[in-house]
Amino acid sequence: MWWLLGKAVALLLFFILAHRQVPSFIEASGWNGGVVGFFLIWLTAVLFTVLAALHPKWGVRLAVAAVLSLSAGNALSYLYITGFPLNAIEVERLFQDIGFLDETLEFYGGFILKAVSIVALLFIGIVLPVPTSFGHWPRWRHWSPLLLLLPVTGVGAVVYFDGGGDSDALPVNVSPLGFVGVLIADEISQARIPERLTPPPPATQTALEKIVVVMDESVRGDWLDINTADGIPTGLIPYLHTGVNFGLGASFANCSAASNLSFRYAARRDSFLLDIKTRPSLWAFAKKAGYKTVYLDGQRTNRELQNFMTAQELSEIDELIQHDDETIARDKDIVLVEKLRALLQRPERLFIYVNKNGVHFPYEGKYPPEATIFTPHMQGKGINVNEGNQYGDGFGNEAFRNSYRNAVAWNTGEFFKRLLPTVSLDNTLLLFTSDHGQNFTKTQATGFLTHCTTGPAPAPEGTVPIVALTGDAEWLQRLRTAAEYQSPVSHWNLPPTLLLAMGYAPDFVASEYEPSLLERERGKAEFVSTFFVRFGLEPVWNQPVQKPVPLAP
Repeated sequence: MWWLLGKAVALLLFFILAHRQVPSFIEASGWNGGVVGFFLIWLTAVLFTVLAALHPKWGVRLAVAAVLSLSAGNALSYLYITGFPLNAIEVERLFQDIGFLDETLEFYGGFILKAVSIVALLFIGIVLPVPTSFGHWPRWRHWSPLLLLLPVTGVGAVVYFDGGGDSDALPVNVSPLGFVGVLIADEISQARIPERLTPPPPATQTALEKIVVVMDESVRGDWLDINTADGIPTGLIPYLHTGVNFGLGASFANCSAASNLSFRYAARRDSFLLDIKTRPSLWAFAKKAGYKTVYLDGQRTNRELQNFMTAQELSEIDELIQHDDETIARDKDIVLVEKLRALLQRPERLFIYVNKNGVHFPYEGKYPPEATIFTPHMQGKGINVNEGNQYGDGFGNEAFRNSYRNAVAWNTGEFFKRLLPTVSLDNTLLLFTSDHGQNFTKTQATGFLTHCTTGPAPAPEGTVPIVALTGDAEWLQRLRTAAEYQSPVSHWNLPPTLLLAMGYAPDFVASEYEPSLLERERGKAEFVSTFFVRFGLEPVWNQPVQKPVPLAP
């Protein structure tokens, strides 16, 4: 009977500790999903978890414990890191961010460990031995784990019929499973997506032999020296005479995968989710215009794909260049300089998309100690939450911000300092931007996210630099003229600019895509923070930082 008591105590502690925020969630959201439905989901989740814990076979209990613990662990980790409960839309996004799992464990390890310590109670409560006196229970108990499908289905129903708005206060051991189930069901029920379009022939062959996109990672535009006094050195200022700094722009989204995908498929504001499934890629446009396509990937190895890139898209890329497994984080962007320099020296027409390693968290380990500019900086890779010490390693504290600044100075500043003096930009157009920005303002309401906030997002998460460099006299003049316009800029303007650079007809680009950088009116400069919308939800649009300010010392 001691085993039975141990089970009861462990499960009781889990349900209490894992759901301490439930009352506040109910109060904040004015939960209106129906008291009866809410009660039934909770009752069945608790009751059937207990019944599964009493299953006579250890192997079955172990399997149930593993599934429920994985579900609860993800939900609690997300809650402790972000300050918000996990929802179905975020589950879909998190599947695509699996490539950053190592970095997440390093950076948010303390929060994840907290979640694991609570989930361990659930796991132990299920796998502990069952007293032999329970051996004469009815045979139907052998199927008791399947009863957990009832609360899982209930969670899925709440999400589907109410847009997920009332799923915040549901039990974490089953709610993520319901989210996954309803996402799969919704995907299966979707209408057939039309085949992807093919690009028309270009109107002309331009003089540009090389078109380069340098997509940085997590670089916040309003903190750079090109945009604010005493900003982080970028290595770009000495070369702006041969280009244009368009200032602060809005990214497509505040998360890497959504921004990169939208960029590669030239998504439009009003139809971005359809465009990424049906529109031609920039690779296809480039190949049609006579360019060889090169993907210079500074983040992955061994032909691993990320940011929603598929095998079909990969087939449109003539050359995939990645690092080897031995290249460490702080060297990745520096090695890219050599690879990009070699590409720019080739005597052929190239469209090059550079996916820099950049400064995705953790920031420490992304620059050598001798390259430290800003002090004090973090002593380790993970967040050490210390709200009473503004100089500590806690989120948003001075050391935290300085580690980020050092990482940007090395991975962006040193990148351009080594690249630009050694290459010719004659007959070349280079666009520099970042997939999204970074937020360093922590409140109890917003948790500890630097980016990827769902719902209304802090402006810095979508604030990016937008710089164009070229040695082509005609394009340089067109860009300088465009820089005089007062219209704000954003990622939405960049792919159409590239299509014009490839030689596609201005009338075609203007009718089929967003305004380019060259237009007097470029549309709203906004970024999306709720990108993958389903179940009646609408995208959430946010403005970036409007005016940079000098950085605090």
